Amino acid sequence: MRKIALTSLLLLNLIAAYSQPNIQDSLFQVLKTQKQDTARVKNLLWLAGDLFVSKPDTSILLSIEALALSKRIDFSEGVIESLGLIGVSYTVAGNYPKALDYHLKRLKLVEKSRDTFAIASSYNLLGALYREQGNYQEAINYLYKGKALQNRFDILTNICDTYIHLNMADSARLYGQQALTMAYQSKNDRSMGWILFEMAFVHLLAEEYPLALANFRMSIPLSRNVNDYVALCKQYRGMAEVFEKTGQIDSSFQYARDALSIAQQSSMLNEVIKSSSFLSTLYRKRHNPDSALAYMDIAKAANDSLFNQQRESQVQSLTFDEKIRQIELQEREKQEMEQRKHNLQFSAIALGLISFLVLFLLLSHSVVVNQKTIRFLGVVSLLLVFEFINLLIHPFLGEMTHHSPIWMLLIMVCIAALLVPLHHKIEHWLTHKLVEKNNRIRLAAAKKTIADLEPM
Repeated sequence: MRKIALTSLLLLNLIAAYSQPNIQDSLFQVLKTQKQDTARVKNLLWLAGDLFVSKPDTSILLSIEALALSKRIDFSEGVIESLGLIGVSYTVAGNYPKALDYHLKRLKLVEKSRDTFAIASSYNLLGALYREQGNYQEAINYLYKGKALQNRFDILTNICDTYIHLNMADSARLYGQQALTMAYQSKNDRSMGWILFEMAFVHLLAEEYPLALANFRMSIPLSRNVNDYVALCKQYRGMAEVFEKTGQIDSSFQYARDALSIAQQSSMLNEVIKSSSFLSTLYRKRHNPDSALAYMDIAKAANDSLFNQQRESQVQSLTFDEKIRQIELQEREKQEMEQRKHNLQFSAIALGLISFLVLFLLLSHSVVVNQKTIRFLGVVSLLLVFEFINLLIHPFLGEMTHHSPIWMLLIMVCIAALLVPLHHKIEHWLTHKLVEKNNRIRLAAAKKTIADLEPM
């Protein structure tokens, strides 16, 4: 029948609005100076969600940044939505293994949260991905899991579409009608356009041509309102199929040409191939070999361009993967620096507390302290000082030694060799001071006792 390309229908639960180019430009300007907070994550996701159909590579980069920032600021919602959007963008780009990887990561996270809406969304995204791969049985399994948790419009629409691919008109009609009822209630042009489009193909599959034509005609203005050229191209070609089957060949030619025109203007090579091939077949049936050959040449040229793009895409994919790896490395370094900063602060606090305790014990005029206590506190202090120095100089040692374990160990041993004698001297001094303090306390106590025993 036809292959419905992945559209923003997959992200109806993630992206609620449609952006205009000027809004995109404004968001890019805002992101240049925006703070690293949840608001930035939301803007990144909003922009990525608006670009994932037309520019999936850009969408992936924006979503990767949103994912990294969400992890750094512990924004769990941002992590979940970023993973889903990366997966959908990879699906649009045709990289199904990576799309599956990110969708499964998202599913693992949302299953832990026990959020039924988010779990249903993950099942829906996985189902749509398997449908795009042609694995319809696995798609149905995941979509039914999602429906069991949330009886939602997007899940029902994907089930309807999968049954159309399986040529099961009755099952597709059942779920399409449920989705259509929800779409009417939402009064959303995009949702209405897509489900009417799906129902038109259900009727076409069942050879209910007047109903198919009526649904196509109702869906076209709605898709035009939201500038959904992918849907428009398929709707016009669908109408051309209906007119061909009902013997209205002139109308079939007209709508097929409209579909081809939209596909060419929007640079949708897959749709150019399908529409021009359809026209070539129509002309061949009417015994017009010249026109049939002309449109076949258009299809061949589009196919060659698509093949060249795919070859270039393989090279670009390697470059793109390296960009993502560099982003992840930078993010990991930021996290390590942040963790090291916290560890330094904790070490400094602990060292300060131990030092304060030792000074208190030394300066107190009433507390008698055992030398073993001072010795124990001294060892703890030595360990804290060593750990503090290690945390402080570790980045510099790594650069100097190129992270060589042997050289880093030797340098830390040298530092320890300097600290231990210094520790012994300080410990000896503290012990001497402690003995003096204890003697003074005992002498004062003895004098007080003698004074109390002397007769008045």
